[in-house]
Amino acid sequence: MKVMNIDVNKKHRVIGQVLCSLTDMDFININKFEMASDIAKYTRGSVGGGTPELLLSIGFNPTISRLTVNILQGKNFRKKSKENHENLEPNTYAKILLGNHTKVVKAKKTVVVKNCSSPEFSESFHFKVEEKDFDTTSITVNIMEEMSLFERDRTIGYCVIGGFMFARGKGEGHWVEVKKNIKQQIEMWHTLVEKSKKKDQCSGGFTPRIEPDSQSSYF
Repeated sequence: MKVMNIDVNKKHRVIGQVLCSLTDMDFININKFEMASDIAKYTRGSVGGGTPELLLSIGFNPTISRLTVNILQGKNFRKKSKENHENLEPNTYAKILLGNHTKVVKAKKTVVVKNCSSPEFSESFHFKVEEKDFDTTSITVNIMEEMSLFERDRTIGYCVIGGFMFARGKGEGHWVEVKKNIKQQIEMWHTLVEKSKKKDQCSGGFTPRIEPDSQSSYF
């Protein structure tokens, strides 16, 4: 669905889009559905499977104060070639930021998956989070395109998972399910949002140094 804005001159302008999966909906027994979803940036031709998405699995164990974030896989990751303007398969990695209130307190990253638009990351990361801090904690996952040695890595998109102070739609819903189902891994797909060029919305303007993570594992 396109989200439109109508100005005072009655001109229609596309301000975003919402993609809704109909696969699991029971239209026979249920006549009305209510759902919350993030508004993503509209890209011509993206409706129908072109929007980048990321599959995450998150679990919380308050007994040992551990938040586990599994970066599973992505799809529809693309880059633009400056020479021929064709969609190409990028080299990508995920950068995970643990936030408390508006401060980034920990940052980790996956290995780089080369030349793949639907990469399988399959990496698990553990963060120490006290139960009393759960509602003020958030996770931001940035999907980065690895550039050449003399170029800065580019952000393909990001998603935020946390309470109502930090996230909306699926990001908030995922966090609620994690809180309701402690000691279980809750898996969801998230649509990636393009990062604003004016402000670093993911890290609140602060980008911490990312050290190699000795706790990450492959499965």
